[in-house]
Amino acid sequence: MQLYLQFEGILHQGYGVTEMGSVVTWNFGPQSKLASVGTLQSKVQMRIVSESGEALGPNERGEIHCHLGQHWGGYYDSIPATREIQDSEGWIHTGDLGYFDDDNYLYIVGRKRDFLKFRTKMYYPREIEEVIAQMPEVAEVCVFGIWNEIDGDAAAASVVTKAGCQLTANQVLDFVAENISENYKQLHAGVQIVPNLAKNPNGKVKRQAVKEEFLKAAQDKSK
Repeated sequence: MQLYLQFEGILHQGYGVTEMGSVVTWNFGPQSKLASVGTLQSKVQMRIVSESGEALGPNERGEIHCHLGQHWGGYYDSIPATREIQDSEGWIHTGDLGYFDDDNYLYIVGRKRDFLKFRTKMYYPREIEEVIAQMPEVAEVCVFGIWNEIDGDAAAASVVTKAGCQLTANQVLDFVAENISENYKQLHAGVQIVPNLAKNPNGKVKRQAVKEEFLKAAQDKSK
């Protein structure tokens, strides 16, 4: 991304679903919104659904379901996996959480499986990641929950700094406290400054692997 920004150009965001075979939303044109992944492409149907299966309205967060209006044959040689992601009406349950604004622009909040609960409050790692990413010294950040019997998922963060930058765990803790008012979104399980984040071959951060490295480092430090 940093290399791309050195050149003149326009960056457009979109949202693609493999099972739909294409990009389903596209943020393009003079009315595009920076934080959004855009509006629906032609022939694509989409709805935001609550935990109880109810369709939600604008600015209400839930799971994103998609439908292309045609039959999808499912995964090759895996009927159970197909049934898990596609319901009887043909809707694809993406596992992504998001919402539409009043202008029908879609916003991605996070993954359903990343949904965390601290005491009685639910939160998404991405909400905290977006705040930490605003720090000028931060190159990458991954937030995850460290479970305990009293609190549930206490937030923790692994942070990679930009080359030549100095940053301490306490500075990250203080920045989050200054910019997020909710106590349940504070980094109660701590911060580690790390050289890199574990990623898959596609460059996507492997949240569970980062969490395991965090726990191992914390355990080694306590010895």
